[in-house]
Amino acid sequence: MSCGAEQGIAAGLVAEFLGAYPRLAQPAGATSQCRIATTVLVDRLSAVGQPASAVWVRRHRIVPLGTGVRALEADRHLIVRLGRSFIDVTRRQFDATATHPRWYSSESDLAEHWCEIDDGPVDGRLEDEMWRALPGSSPLEA
Repeated sequence: MSCGAEQGIAAGLVAEFLGAYPRLAQPAGATSQCRIATTVLVDRLSAVGQPASAVWVRRHRIVPLGTGVRALEADRHLIVRLGRSFIDVTRRQFDATATHPRWYSSESDLAEHWCEIDDGPVDGRLEDEMWRALPGSSPLEA
């Protein structure tokens, strides 16, 4: 199957998933839902052979403005890794005007919003975390 066909399948499944969870399009509905939503979406993508996994990111590159307090209290954020790209279905908890879902084409693209990514196991112990800087990322203050 070609890369374009795989992306088309993934895009269709993501759209179907978001149709079942319309609250994720609203900032209040997306707040504190990253782990639940990401886990469900990874399971759905993996079930049809898509190379999906969950991955933690942390440290906002730019502090989001107009974000709810609960969203900023989290020390990390869970998103979907799909091959070399990433999907954030709860991005609107940090930015009410963000594209929904927010697709990132690469780690460099992901670095637009985040400084670090965890290469360790998603459900691992604290000692198993393997944080590394995303390419070209540096934290900025708002």
